[in-house]
Amino acid sequence: MQRTEATLNKGTVILECKSKKNTQKNMKNNNVELLLLLISAIAVGIYLLFTLTPILSIIKATDFKSYNDMFTNKQNIQSIILSISTSLISLVFTFLLGTPVVYYVTINKKSIVSKIVNALVSIPTVLPPAVAGIGLVLAFGRQGVIGGLLARFGIGISFTPIAVVIAQFFVSSAFFIKIFKAGVESVKPEIIEAAYVFGMGKIEAFIRILIPMLKKNIISGLLVSWTRAMGEFGATIVFAGNVVGRTRTIPLQIYTYMQTDIKSAAVLAVIMFVISFTVLFITELCLKTKQPDV
Repeated sequence: MQRTEATLNKGTVILECKSKKNTQKNMKNNNVELLLLLISAIAVGIYLLFTLTPILSIIKATDFKSYNDMFTNKQNIQSIILSISTSLISLVFTFLLGTPVVYYVTINKKSIVSKIVNALVSIPTVLPPAVAGIGLVLAFGRQGVIGGLLARFGIGISFTPIAVVIAQFFVSSAFFIKIFKAGVESVKPEIIEAAYVFGMGKIEAFIRILIPMLKKNIISGLLVSWTRAMGEFGATIVFAGNVVGRTRTIPLQIYTYMQTDIKSAAVLAVIMFVISFTVLFITELCLKTKQPDV
């Protein structure tokens, strides 16, 4: 009996020691988590300070009269209409040309050519705007590779609305391709294989199965591309110029106002911010909403 009691007491002591150690360990872990949470909160505060302060400063620089004057100014209206029309046209080309690109790079994943194409698609997103503009001038300008051929038939691209569309397409199309491609790669292989079993070819399965299934990815990709096209500045001013009523989009109108009327520039900047924020918010909702089982 004495041995049994001694053994039980010893076991109780061991359990109490382990419990005490676990409690101390949990307290230590909690302290570390609180410290990391505090550091994260400080980092978030600093980040928001650097990102929100410029935006709030732009809003503060405007007033109701400025908005009223903006919508009665002919040049502002022209820049808004030009931005919307050219960006929508570039968006159509983004979908028509970007979709086959997504099909090619996802169906032929192991192909070296496919990997090269996939890498080339990303280049416009990392090129400095001035470099993109110079590249477009040397390709589509009157002395360019393609522009020179068109010039022989009296067709000029530089400093025209067509140049704006090309610049917008060049810098924005990759965003649609990346988002759509990510959606295609998330689809379970079994779904595609089942389509093949029912007699569908690769192209038919892509059109009839993947595109309807990933419509939210497609819409999100198009929205992000459209926002990028609306905000395009660098390549446009180098390749298309800053011609009133022809190539002066909203960003170029803001740039023009920066030299003479900062308040009007701020009003247009607020409009661009509202458009961008709304589109990105809708995109987040689309991507987070539960997709069909893929």
